[in-house]
Amino acid sequence: MAFVLLVGADRPVSVGLPSISEYTGDEVVLENGTESDSEETSLTLPQIFVKYILTNKVVWAITLTSMSLYLVRYGMMSWIPSYLVESKGFTTNFAKWLVGIFELAAVPGVIIMGAISDALKGRRAIVCILCVIGLFICLTTYFFSTSHILIVSVLFIMGTLICVPLTLVGLMVNEAVPKFAVGSSTGFIGYFW
Repeated sequence: MAFVLLVGADRPVSVGLPSISEYTGDEVVLENGTESDSEETSLTLPQIFVKYILTNKVVWAITLTSMSLYLVRYGMMSWIPSYLVESKGFTTNFAKWLVGIFELAAVPGVIIMGAISDALKGRRAIVCILCVIGLFICLTTYFFSTSHILIVSVLFIMGTLICVPLTLVGLMVNEAVPKFAVGSSTGFIGYFW
């Protein structure tokens, strides 16, 4: 971290590179409807935080969604071994491995679902809603099934279905604010984890 602090640059422009908006062609739409390609503002950090984060209903909705999903994720991860051993008849050693399966399943799933959300032209909320509906179905199956094969399969699927929205909400919260408020929006949503 010290190395990054010493040699890292503030923005690409400070080391002679084009700004992100020049590179990508993106423009920021401000609250009055005007477009700007500027990544900087004359507002102070507290003004940015109040104007674009605290009073932004979309940021609050995304943040509360993220917090709710994290409660489910950590609840599942914490209780998988004990629940499966005591209620479903799994061996202790196998049940412990299922926490890893739950987490590893997220890697290919997040990549695939992220590509799908990009193919839907950034409609990430649709992908998140579908994942939460699928997660509800999987949780119901997980609690009421007695088949070990089905429970393991459902855990694998749930690993993907819970991590996809958790990943996409980070993008969604950054897309809900101007570029100069992205750091504040990321910090705000991270505070609720």
